[in-house]
Amino acid sequence: MLSKLPRQLNFEVLLCLSFLWGHGQAFTAKPSQGGNPTTILSVTSESTEAPAIAEKFEAILRSVTEEHEEEVLAGFQSFQTTTKNDDQVSVWTDDDFISRSVGVGYAGPDEQILSRGDEVFQTVAPVFSKEECETIVAEARKIITEGLEREKKNNEQNEDEFARTNSQLGEARVSTMPQTNEWLTNAMRDKLLPLLESRFGSGDDSNPI
Repeated sequence: MLSKLPRQLNFEVLLCLSFLWGHGQAFTAKPSQGGNPTTILSVTSESTEAPAIAEKFEAILRSVTEEHEEEVLAGFQSFQTTTKNDDQVSVWTDDDFISRSVGVGYAGPDEQILSRGDEVFQTVAPVFSKEECETIVAEARKIITEGLEREKKNNEQNEDEFARTNSQLGEARVSTMPQTNEWLTNAMRDKLLPLLESRFGSGDDSNPI
């Protein structure tokens, strides 16, 4: 299933999948870290070109998998680690949510490893306060403004005329926002992860969530 592959599948992968679909071979993607192989395409006809196509596809899959793992590592390096403090952890109950089922079997592959995986949850009250959100927006605007001023001062030019910096796009990366980075780390530990665990469970060694 395509949903099992890294999200940054590029256009070349999609073209390759289209070709494979037309030539009717089944290929299995090997997970990079444990787990079971996932068959991402399976049809029945045969083709003498299949081995070459399979090799091309394996190379593309290997490339995007390595890119994904590099991004994950960069995330660990950019964001802080933290220790859980049980006194600050939010406790969530069924009364805090409105739930709706999309129908058993219709929520995608992760439904099988989640508790109540067919349900969509809406919190009764906002998870974060207006003040918290405004603080994040203020820091983002500050980072964007500083980036634009720095680029103008240094007369920085993009090598690609169509390329735009994060500041030019009106974007600020959380890794460049120290106040928000610290807040988000604590919010993930004390509020968001407990929220998700209360709805979908914590998984197990074979299916961690």
